[in-house]
Amino acid sequence: VYLYVILSYLWVTLTFEYVEYLTVSGLASSWYFLYDTEYFPNSPVLQSFKRAMSSSFGSASFAAFVLAVITFLRQIVERSDSCSNNNGTLALVCCILKCCALCILCILESCVATLNRYALVYCAAFGIPYIASCKRVVELECTRFIRVFMSSCMISYATSYNLLVFSIASALAGFGFGHLAFKGKSDFTDAMKLLFKIFTCAFALLFTFGIYETLIEPILTLADTLLICFSENPENLKTTAYDLYELLADQYSAGLGEEITNQRNANSEQEDSNQNNR
Repeated sequence: VYLYVILSYLWVTLTFEYVEYLTVSGLASSWYFLYDTEYFPNSPVLQSFKRAMSSSFGSASFAAFVLAVITFLRQIVERSDSCSNNNGTLALVCCILKCCALCILCILESCVATLNRYALVYCAAFGIPYIASCKRVVELECTRFIRVFMSSCMISYATSYNLLVFSIASALAGFGFGHLAFKGKSDFTDAMKLLFKIFTCAFALLFTFGIYETLIEPILTLADTLLICFSENPENLKTTAYDLYELLADQYSAGLGEEITNQRNANSEQEDSNQNNR
């Protein structure tokens, strides 16, 4: 029962997290492909949430289950007491096996988590199931994955550094506010003044951290979705946001011209075939 509760908790938590991820990703992909067209929905957030809770919910649930099983196994290995054996040789062997198992599970967990993020972008943007999305991610790995992955990592690290800077700045501002609030007041002891300064400093730090953590995940989801959509159809961003298109085109300039040319040729061939059929 204990193991079932832990596994189900991880599964449910990750499923709701991926539903949120699908909602934000669907919103970003709708803006990317349908903005300023007649097909753009009146309430894109609601439409994206409906897709996440209906047609894409199975993909979110399956992706969460795979990651939950790996995380569950890693936690079991971490909490095992196989190294507490009195036999020195046996304890050493158990510790080595435990370290190897933890290393494998941690690598597998990181890879599956990354695969789930990119695969669910395809689920939200193109409405394909999870397995087909994984195949699209594998195809992306063979062509433009390094650029997409490095751009995503740079955005993630940049937001983490911003969190550090804003947290330190807010802590100093809170401490300064506490100092100014008690400046020149003699009815409080020095210990009470110091305690209030520490309280305002900690409150400002925790408040900034909470707000930033609430906003950071949607921002990273939007960034991942735009990078995936841009790698699949870069020319579409010209009509949506030309400044962003130029910025991304500078980063992806090596293969972007060939990509657009191939897409234009494919569209021309499709139009010619449609005319012939008519």
